[in-house]
This record gives sequence, structure tokens and C-alpha cells, in this order.
Amino acid sequence: MKYKLAKQLKDAGYPQRKHSVGYYINSESTYLPTLSELIEACIILMKPKKQFPEKYNFFELSPNINTSQSGGEKELGDLEEWVASWFFGYSLDDFDWLKNFFGSTPEEAVAKLWLELREKSLTVEHKDWL
Repeated sequence: MKYKLAKQLKDAGYPQRKHSVGYYINSESTYLPTLSELIEACIILMKPKKQFPEKYNFFELSPNINTSQSGGEKELGDLEEWVASWFFGYSLDDFDWLKNFFGSTPEEAVAKLWLELREKSLTVEHKDWL
């Protein structure tokens, strides 16, 4: 993961761990989370606030090998990328919307998803969605 993305995570409130792998620039440390930590952090933000939510959040991580319509800003199909997809709806077959987050590594794609989920969790109009 590049420094800029790691710094975005830190600035958005991603937990930092001392004495761990990361960047140390201008006497400021920035933690590099593992893929499993990022996925767990996304799941925490996606967990429904209600006991029986009407709609659900779905998450998918895969190499970018599908050539179908992406539902995002770009077409799928770049084999050198990873895509973390976020679905919201009643089921995987009946969802209201889909958003894709791309990265050169799985960590980058999921980190971008976490940033979006964090932003949505702080936005009043989306609090019932997450």
C-alpha cells in the first residue's frame, strides 16, 4: 500500500499500532494494516445497526477478471488489479446499488472500501444503511 492511502486511512480514524510495519515520514508514523485487519474493519462498519435489518450489506473481493459492466467508474477486466465490491439490498440477486473499489493489491482495494464505509457511517442520511 502506498503512503498516500495509508495516510488517508490514518486521517479518517483507522486505528494505528505502534511498533509495527508502516511508514515513518517527518517523525510521523503511519500504520499499514493487513488484509485481514482491513476486512474485519469493513465488516464492523457494515454490521447492521438493527436486529432484523430490511436490507443487507454484501462484500466481495476478487481479482479484476470479470469483463461485465462494473457498476462503478470503470470497466472490470484489468488482470493486474483487485476489486472490492460493496452491494446493498435485499439479496445478491436483488440489490439497490453496487460500488466497486479498485487497487493494485487486495489491501488497497479493501482500504478504499473502508474509507467509503467510514464516510457513510458518519453521514446522517446513510446511518440506517450500515
